[in-house]
Amino acid sequence: MAGLLDLCRGWVSSVDEPSGAEEVPGISPHFTSQATVGLPNLGVLNMCLPGPAASASSRKLLERQILSHTPDVLNQKLRVGPAVCVLPCPPHTRIAWKTLKTQRLSPTQNNSFVLIDREHPGTSFVPEAMSAERGSWELQVLHVDFLKQENTVSHHTWEFQTSSPVFRRGQVFHLRLVLNQPLQSYHQLKLEFSTGPNPSIAKHTLVVLDPRMPSDHYNWQAALQNESGKEVTVAVTSTPNAILGKYQLNVKTGNHILKSEENILYLLFNPWCKEDMVFMPDEDERKEYILNDTGCHYVGAARSIKYKPWNFGQFEKNVLDCCISVLTESSLKPTDRRDPVLVCRAMSAMLEYMNIWPHTDTFGGGPGWGLFPICGRNFHMWTDAWMKRPDLPKGYDGWQAVDATPQERSQGVFCCGPSPLTTIRKGDIFIVYDTRFVFSEVNGDRLIWLVKMVNGQEELHVISMETTSIGKNISTKAVDQDRRRDITYEYKYPEGSSEERQVMDHAFLLLSSEREHRQPVKENFLHMSVQSDDVLLGNPVNFTVILKRKTAALQNVNISGSFELQLYTGKKVAKLCDLNKTSQIQGQVSEVTLTLDSKTYINSLAILDDEPVIRGFIIAEIVESNEITASEVFTSFQYPEFSIELPNTGRIGQLLVCNCIFKNTLAIPLTDVKFSLESLGISSLQTSDHGTVQPGETIQSQIKCTPIKTGPKKFIVKLSSKQVKEINAQKIVLITK
Repeated sequence: MAGLLDLCRGWVSSVDEPSGAEEVPGISPHFTSQATVGLPNLGVLNMCLPGPAASASSRKLLERQILSHTPDVLNQKLRVGPAVCVLPCPPHTRIAWKTLKTQRLSPTQNNSFVLIDREHPGTSFVPEAMSAERGSWELQVLHVDFLKQENTVSHHTWEFQTSSPVFRRGQVFHLRLVLNQPLQSYHQLKLEFSTGPNPSIAKHTLVVLDPRMPSDHYNWQAALQNESGKEVTVAVTSTPNAILGKYQLNVKTGNHILKSEENILYLLFNPWCKEDMVFMPDEDERKEYILNDTGCHYVGAARSIKYKPWNFGQFEKNVLDCCISVLTESSLKPTDRRDPVLVCRAMSAMLEYMNIWPHTDTFGGGPGWGLFPICGRNFHMWTDAWMKRPDLPKGYDGWQAVDATPQERSQGVFCCGPSPLTTIRKGDIFIVYDTRFVFSEVNGDRLIWLVKMVNGQEELHVISMETTSIGKNISTKAVDQDRRRDITYEYKYPEGSSEERQVMDHAFLLLSSEREHRQPVKENFLHMSVQSDDVLLGNPVNFTVILKRKTAALQNVNISGSFELQLYTGKKVAKLCDLNKTSQIQGQVSEVTLTLDSKTYINSLAILDDEPVIRGFIIAEIVESNEITASEVFTSFQYPEFSIELPNTGRIGQLLVCNCIFKNTLAIPLTDVKFSLESLGISSLQTSDHGTVQPGETIQSQIKCTPIKTGPKKFIVKLSSKQVKEINAQKIVLITK
């Protein structure tokens, strides 16, 4: 009987009353889509239950009629009648129906009915026996199990430290629904996935799925996978272009909705899905660029590139929430979060606005770093993201440059990219987005100007033009190896090659302009370059000025150098000194050396909080001809190494001991010496202080930690002081339970 009432609830019947004998049942077409037994909003059903004299044929006919109704037939417009009488029978009584011809109803045998008066919809009469059983008539979902462990393994998201599961779009995931009763064919069951404010089907921010019916909701799919008693397993597949972000799952069964703050899931891009725009075919690259939680970046000068380890921490607690929050705070519409091109632009703009440097792409794609001098900076970093570009002609899929530290506005906003590397390499500078700017970052010429006062007016004269100093050594981490991979030639052809000159000519042709500046013509002075090898911290720094002339005659040259201390990012920290020297030179190639005493920079090191670089600006003038040229040079420091001893394996909850040994081979004492141990396998940074370490002194230190995560974990040990900002050593330790 309860099943029959459930069948009636929520449906509109269009079954005509059959002809024949008086006792043959009929169903009057007066159901409401909101019908719930015993509630004022039941609506109007003109029905009653005859006595036990109803024939067996009548009962069977009624049963066939009711069971033959599909939701499509039943979901029709309501036709209102004068009154309603629902007469549920006790479980042992067979059911039959007869059209009620009167408007006034009275109790029948067993009082097994509910009377709703249409004129007074708040009035209802529910017998005690029926009221007690009413809760069992409705299907309810009591709990949703996201099967987090098995789903996150298949979705490659098991390392995210979130209470809610993280899924990748375009890939099936499973839900286990715990019900209050076994699922029947006449029960309603719908899954509602929503994201963003005011979700709606029209805006693609609300998806409603019936796991027993084909879906037309933008290619999302849901299907019953398994039924076992009061539990059912549902397989859900989001579309490969689903909106990125945080989703709420509500489960609706008739009038009951399970809505819980615990039913949250995250949906990310999917490099494993061929239909996703970020699909990456190479599994080794997916492991490196998507699943790696540690990496490195490179600093220093073009001739001396240094490796610095980097814990991305992309799977750590709150990191994903922060990324979703940043994306939500952007001006990007929810429907635009389907497109990695627009997501990259939005994140570039937000990270620039919030002054955050990007490390890795949590949403899909991969990290990449560039190292080259430009605009007074000897170092610059951006991200390469992997994606298809259906918005562009064929041939521009793959790696795209995205810069979260842009130098100019793009379509009115400070952001940069994504710009296909293939367009940068070919000089197609008007292919979106911001290819013209990125092209100039890696192909620009450095011009040095001399300002002269002539008749009280400033005049600018180009005294040097360097065509090979910009865009050197664009670097990223090699796949599955702790070594540098040079990707310069993915951005540009070799400097000086015929292809490189053709690309430059092509870019200027697209601009419809001639090159504004040319190499200045020199009568005698051909070229000047400055070299300086890395120096052990605390030692003097030598700068070798190499002069090339047309003549080998004896001449005098004035050399002037201005030196400053910078961070590796190009930020000026301190002016060090000016050096001047006059020398006689002979021969077409000659050298002059400027020496910077260690006393000029040692005391300034304490004010730095990161890797220092010395920048030198050198001007040379031939006295006899007044010819002038200039150049720029960068020099970084070398440091002594130290060793660490760590076991190859460790266990969760058991103490792990790291032994550190360091000998100060520098000519200067190091103050405020400190060891630090960090790893994503431990809960917090561990440190050990050692005060001052004199030249030639050796120190040893033990750092203890307790692993909290399983798997191969990289342990990074750093030594720092006021003079030495960072020396590092690292080792991977396999942590087990």
